[in-house]
Amino acid sequence: MLSSPVMLRWGEVLLNRAEAYAKLGKETEALADVNVIRQRAGLSGDALFTTHNIKERGYGSALDVVLDERRLELAFEGHRMFDLYRNKKDMDRRFAGVQPWEIVKYDDSKIQYPIPFDETSVK
Repeated sequence: MLSSPVMLRWGEVLLNRAEAYAKLGKETEALADVNVIRQRAGLSGDALFTTHNIKERGYGSALDVVLDERRLELAFEGHRMFDLYRNKKDMDRRFAGVQPWEIVKYDDSKIQYPIPFDETSVK
């Protein structure tokens, strides 16, 4: 049985903590963790988040900032669907190249979770 090793990167650890801070109402701490990741990527100044500039950038809350940063930092690692549904956010699939063109509600009864074959074939 071949399986990929489970890997947890420092960026994901920081984003997990940032999400927890955001849910506890500690926006300053959540944004500080997001900014550590953005600074590591070479961003500075206006590219960093503060509690004063998240609304003008189109974010409703610090949690929205954290989820968007998770989308960028963990791209193509299979986290996005779980991140959205865990936080009761709908998945917007209205972009070119995706069929069907729709918004998937987080509580839709037809959502299928990608369960690995190895897990479903164990007797």
